[in-house]
Amino acid sequence: MSHKNANEVFYPAKVLLFGEYTIINGGSALAIPFKKYGGRWSKGHKDLGLVSFFEYLKGLSDVDIKLIDKAISQNWTFESNIMIGYGIGSSGALSAAAYDTFFSKRIHSYDLLKNKLAQIEGFFHGISSGMDPLTSFVNSPILVKKQTITVLEDLPISDKLFLYDSNIRRTSKPLIAYYKEHLEKSPAFKDAVFALGQFTERVIQELVSGEDFSRGFKEISRIQ
Repeated sequence: MSHKNANEVFYPAKVLLFGEYTIINGGSALAIPFKKYGGRWSKGHKDLGLVSFFEYLKGLSDVDIKLIDKAISQNWTFESNIMIGYGIGSSGALSAAAYDTFFSKRIHSYDLLKNKLAQIEGFFHGISSGMDPLTSFVNSPILVKKQTITVLEDLPISDKLFLYDSNIRRTSKPLIAYYKEHLEKSPAFKDAVFALGQFTERVIQELVSGEDFSRGFKEISRIQ
């Protein structure tokens, strides 16, 4: 993508329907773009947090350092209405935009692209699955199963699903660290995560196939 049109491209938010956290240790996951929210590049007031992100990008391979320096000098900002700390991919959309704009090498394998996007988003979370920015970048539903990525043309989303606004924000990094620590130290926690992964597999398959997934969904809620 030419940076001349960078401010014309809209990068949507995402909803990870199933697979939150368990995707970190190889579980299946299903995500969809949430096109009500998103962001695009603009020029405005200097954002010191974004400058730090730009500097981080310079240390990655296949990046256009001159273009990043230009973005810094021109006070590029990421104009977004994605709420930060709500789990709908604010950093994922920014990471997708960064890859699309500043990286010269186009990656055509979804697996390799997911890894590169995870590396970019690592600035924000320390560890990233790459799922959020990949969903934003391809702007289509994404299914990860047995570490194989499939981009879905359509998904029969049930009208029984809805988002509930808890009005509670959180930061992913300490929660991911907590998850990984307990996965290693607590057998009971590990067993619960295994069961969670099994029901997640089942529900994803039922949803993609258009079947009733209510029983598995209730089990996921119970375990959580």
